[in-house]
Amino acid sequence: MNGSRQRLQARVDELQTRWDRLSQKLKALVQQRDLETRPEEKMRMDTIIEENERERQKIEEELSQLEAQSTGAAVAPPVSREQPQQPPVVTAPPVAPKIAGPIEVFYSYSHKDEELRERLETHLKLLKRLGVIQDWHDRRISAGTEWAGQIDHYLESSQIILLLISADFLASDYCYDKEMKRALERHEAREARVIPIILRPVDLKGAPFSHLQALPKDAKPVTSWSNQDAAFTNIAQGIRKVAEELAGKF
Repeated sequence: MNGSRQRLQARVDELQTRWDRLSQKLKALVQQRDLETRPEEKMRMDTIIEENERERQKIEEELSQLEAQSTGAAVAPPVSREQPQQPPVVTAPPVAPKIAGPIEVFYSYSHKDEELRERLETHLKLLKRLGVIQDWHDRRISAGTEWAGQIDHYLESSQIILLLISADFLASDYCYDKEMKRALERHEAREARVIPIILRPVDLKGAPFSHLQALPKDAKPVTSWSNQDAAFTNIAQGIRKVAEELAGKF
């Protein structure tokens, strides 16, 4: 019995080591991909990242199976009257975090709010330097690239989706019907976290995202703050908290 548990724990340790190495490799690959400017090379690296993600998922599945096996091993066999029953000792396998590396952040915004988006991006720069997040917006699309496909790719892969709300955002058919609709579907499916960022005053009664907690504090529009840096700082702190929750870094 003890030998079986030892073999089980040895396998768990081996898998956890492989998981850690794969997570570090994925983090480096993602960072390298984001620095890449050539579309064809970026797509090649996306394929490599997906292959490594699948391998890591297989490891997580085996860890879960071993956890169930370990729990099953905890049920003691029948004990004769001559032998006192000893309490079972169960060594549970380490639980791997679901997300490793920077959390991907997607900006959904109207180009008329580009200046405010750039200021928010500046305030999030420290989180990027610390490896907490990596962000993407449509100004990163290189010349000659099929722009709709690029937007769809990052909209589907990001874990945090920022809706930069203003009258122009709500008036944009693409922002409202395409990006926001899909973002809220992913939020409801628990595939991503949608955060409305209120940039400028606008009537939000009945908005599809009105049930979500918005930033900055009290959903006060950024342009209504006497100190807009304070507003963007409050937003950055809120995004940091969500990113750390998603990454399991409590």
